[in-house]
Amino acid sequence: MISDGISIKQRLIDIRNMPKMARKLIGIGKTYDHLLKVILNIPLSFEYVQRRRLTIKEVAEKSNLDYDKTRKQISMIYEDLLDYEEQHIKLSIDKVIYIFIFSSWDGYLELTFDNIPFVPRVGEDISMSFFYDTIGSRSFYVESIEHSIGENHQEIRIYCKDGKLNTYWQWRKDKAVIEREISSREYIFDPDYILQNKIIHNRH
Repeated sequence: MISDGISIKQRLIDIRNMPKMARKLIGIGKTYDHLLKVILNIPLSFEYVQRRRLTIKEVAEKSNLDYDKTRKQISMIYEDLLDYEEQHIKLSIDKVIYIFIFSSWDGYLELTFDNIPFVPRVGEDISMSFFYDTIGSRSFYVESIEHSIGENHQEIRIYCKDGKLNTYWQWRKDKAVIEREISSREYIFDPDYILQNKIIHNRH
């Protein structure tokens, strides 16, 4: 019996979001081959899958299985994916994408690179001699770095702000997020002068 605390629908969405890995389970002698093929043939799109419009009922109807059996087999597939080493599935990422996000009072710019010789670290200075008309600055520092992992690539997002790193202000912003004076989204996207005004206003 499947625990009520487990979201079978979320497991279904997770399976559909890793087709490369899930396909390796087909043909290993499990009873869910037909259902897994049906799941992997469902169109993968943000609207359809990510916003949870994909339903267990729909998958059950397309696979001609009853609802309970569909739930059980979805859970079996998911558990086998978690136990990937036992199923002799090797994980690998073939590509890295580097995205630099430059922001200043005068503009915002994203640049995507397939390869860079060196990944800058948080706090380091970066100078950029092009796209000045768009971004309005040539001197930046790395404020934060985020990594995300997909089936086929790793994405490294490098957030750069104009000027020099102010360690006190960086600490104050981090404190403001922890104490919920500002949101994580505001922390990332809002200019410093807006954050400073908001933090001062909240303090009073």
